[in-house]
Amino acid sequence: MGFVNVGTSHDTSEFAVESIFRWWESVGKHTFPNSKKICVTCDSGGSNGCSVRMWKYQLQQFVNRIGVGVEVSHFLCGASKWSKVEYRLFCYVSKSWQGKSLVGVQAVVDLIGVTKTVIGFEVVCVGDDIVYEFVRKVIDEGYGSILIDKIEPFEVWNYKIRPA
Repeated sequence: MGFVNVGTSHDTSEFAVESIFRWWESVGKHTFPNSKKICVTCDSGGSNGCSVRMWKYQLQQFVNRIGVGVEVSHFLCGASKWSKVEYRLFCYVSKSWQGKSLVGVQAVVDLIGVTKTVIGFEVVCVGDDIVYEFVRKVIDEGYGSILIDKIEPFEVWNYKIRPA
């Protein structure tokens, strides 16, 4: 089952982690009730980049909230085209709204939400109307509270965040 969180504000680390939380609440914890960790793959740049302090800080808040660790693997710069989600999900989303008018956020949410494949793959889609602040910084004290374990040999792009 796929999941899409359609935002109307800025692409921030808070939005990225809120999207993971919404997936967890609507799909993840029901599909994987005995999970010990969640595996997240993402780009190396942007709001969920491998060197973005707010991204890691927000992940720590998420992990503390749900009590399950997160293992993160970033794609190398320019390699997000390898993302299975983008390759296997959004081609069907595009077919769902082909020839339709995207006249508002709710229309987009509805059209993504009816996406289905012949083998039964379905997409859950929700709208996110939270207004995310564009520029927020993590103070050193907050960043120091992140329980992060690097995964070798490419620890810049691969790490685990444990619940507090």
